[in-house]
Amino acid sequence: MTDQARFDPKLFGHRTELTVRNYEVDWQGIVHNAVYLLYFEMGRVEYLKQIGATLDL
Repeated sequence: MTDQARFDPKLFGHRTELTVRNYEVDWQGIVHNAVYLLYFEMGRVEYLKQIGATLDL
């Protein structure tokens, strides 16, 4: 069995809640595309904290 076959995404579940700020949306209330990268990074950092990984460089 390969490592890929043993990978189970359910083991890596994580949820981060955040508030969409008014300057992240346009006049129609749609989040700007570039902001999603920031949201992803916020979730990634919170996930690393959750599993006990250090964020020291």
